[in-house]
Amino acid sequence: MSYDVRLDAIYVYVKNAGYASINELSQIFDVSVSTVKRDIETLCSKKLLRKVSGGVAIIARDFIVGYSNYDSVSLDLSNKVNIAYALNEFINDGDTLFIDQGYICNAAFQFLKAADLTVASTSIPILTTIKDNVSHLFALTGEIIQPKNVIRGYTLLDVMDTITTDKIIFSCDGINSNYRLVMNVEEDNAVLSKMLKMPGEKILLIDSSKIDRNSLFVNSDISKVDIMITDEGISEEFAEGIKDKGVKLIIAHESGYTVK
Repeated sequence: MSYDVRLDAIYVYVKNAGYASINELSQIFDVSVSTVKRDIETLCSKKLLRKVSGGVAIIARDFIVGYSNYDSVSLDLSNKVNIAYALNEFINDGDTLFIDQGYICNAAFQFLKAADLTVASTSIPILTTIKDNVSHLFALTGEIIQPKNVIRGYTLLDVMDTITTDKIIFSCDGINSNYRLVMNVEEDNAVLSKMLKMPGEKILLIDSSKIDRNSLFVNSDISKVDIMITDEGISEEFAEGIKDKGVKLIIAHESGYTVK
């Protein structure tokens, strides 16, 4: 992971968690304690984070998300970061984006480099992040669900019918053996159904640990997705099956990405 990407990833992690210790960041990002301390100094000098005893925390204006929602973030974090960063290659200046919730989506928003973007989102961490290249940021109407800090509900589903975007960026809880998208929560599944019907290019961000995995709520076939970005852990057999469905498959890695 490059220096700039690691700085962005540390910021996203701490913003989502609210606080992280130096030792925790050292283990998660697989760098020395001294390297983490230098990274923290850089982020704090930019007034993005603040130093506290034994670690680093969000600054007062930021929204604390509740660490329990991110207990699994450290698992395969480098893969999640690579996937989120690779999204940049498919976003153009002036794009209008719909971005759903989840660690990869939150990180992808933080990493966006294109200029003059318009973003609508259901994610509170996204809606409480200031980015100079985002000209317009829209919070969608609905109920904030704790502790995930995401907007959901029937009002949101109605609002989504009125939205037109260039690209819809989302994740899901898995892709099952029949190449169908799956969700663990009924409300999330309802939002996924709406996203897949919205006009615009559908871009799925999903790490390989969620591939060939079942869950309670089964949604549409993967063929509804235009671009899928994942990591090198995907099996050759599953990759071929996804390509056979007409999906453009992107494999993200530390040096960039490859088209499978």
